[in-house]
Amino acid sequence: MKIDKDYEDILGKIEIKGCLDFTLDSKLRELSKQIPENIYGVYMFVEKKGDEDNILYIGCSGHIEDGKPVSRKKHGLRGRVYGKQEKTPRDQFYKKVMKDKEIEGLKVYWFDTGDGDPEYIEYCCILRYIAKKGEFPEFNNKLERKINKAIKDSDSVTKSK
Repeated sequence: MKIDKDYEDILGKIEIKGCLDFTLDSKLRELSKQIPENIYGVYMFVEKKGDEDNILYIGCSGHIEDGKPVSRKKHGLRGRVYGKQEKTPRDQFYKKVMKDKEIEGLKVYWFDTGDGDPEYIEYCCILRYIAKKGEFPEFNNKLERKINKAIKDSDSVTKSK
């Protein structure tokens, strides 16, 4: 898979985005300071395999409430990136993954979804991965149907008329 090509229709129009190079020698909390504070969006932990991107996890920060994106987490997307995975700080969790897979680093892609619905965009990204690979990303374990709450008439998104 190639994130820029295979997710272009979902993530391509997002202007504020970035990529962190996370290695065994780096600290995820420090790296995540490159992400603007209090934004909402989608993030991916990705193993680079030659020209291919092996997505290990797709997550999001925030949801739509009363027509606007909000987050229960302090620091928004930045806080989610360095937060916890399976009750373990992500820094420790993914360093163990790197050691187990004998790789030197991961890419952490992040996307500011602006006024878009981060939960819906995450759902679309996971669904795309499943459609392409026939399985979940390694550390995602569920897919809940989401409607795009950023669109006022969500009926038109979920049903054909």
